[in-house]
Amino acid sequence: KLHPEVITVTAYKNGSRTVFTKVTVPTITLLLEECTEKLNLNMAARRVFLADGTEALKPEDIPHEADVYVSTGEPFLDPFKKI
Repeated sequence: KLHPEVITVTAYKNGSRTVFTKVTVPTITLLLEECTEKLNLNMAARRVFLADGTEALKPEDIPHEADVYVSTGEPFLDPFKKI
């Protein structure tokens, strides 16, 4: 039997490099649920972005061991851009 692809990432709170957690899950839905809890988001996580700001919509969009940014619906905030 083929193992389903697992998503293994370091998930950061959108716009931050200080609030993060390691997550390994089989689906994006579970990734969002885990991140909501582990990052103490004030609302449910809804979107996953890659470091370049592209939104990941399916597990194949996320490279293994990638850094991702999780948002509660707001657009991608670059953590390295000076406000």
